[in-house]
Amino acid sequence: MSDRDGNAMVRGTSCWLLLDVEKMRPRRIESLPHSFPLNDKEHALQESLEKIPMPVVLKKVYERRVMVSDLDVNNHVNNTEYARWITDCVEDGDEAAPPPRSLQVNYLEEARLGETLVFLIGREDGQRKGFFVEGVNRANQAKVVQARIEPRV
Repeated sequence: MSDRDGNAMVRGTSCWLLLDVEKMRPRRIESLPHSFPLNDKEHALQESLEKIPMPVVLKKVYERRVMVSDLDVNNHVNNTEYARWITDCVEDGDEAAPPPRSLQVNYLEEARLGETLVFLIGREDGQRKGFFVEGVNRANQAKVVQARIEPRV
């Protein structure tokens, strides 16, 4: 998104997986009956986003049961809900933390109605003062979502 003068205010990118819903297996885009334009020349971000390296030590922040209002048309949690739950993990004393400078989210598994996710948080080592958040399905211990939050300085 840009302001009136064309200066970038927000940048975002995503990577998608084409999935065969019957077999629950990945498919190649070439296997579809129609062709789709690929945008492999323009990039919103300079750096490439890799797998999020989670710290060894994570502490439990809270649990969240998946409710009807959290679901998308495929009956699993909408990606914007994950972002909301992830940012809810970061507090600044008794006040809400300021909006993050950056948020990277990796969706690993689907979460469905009635399932409970346990959210864990850890601090990033080194120079940057970031946080790592992981959402785990309480029933089967599957890692559902991982995120890296870089707070505003």
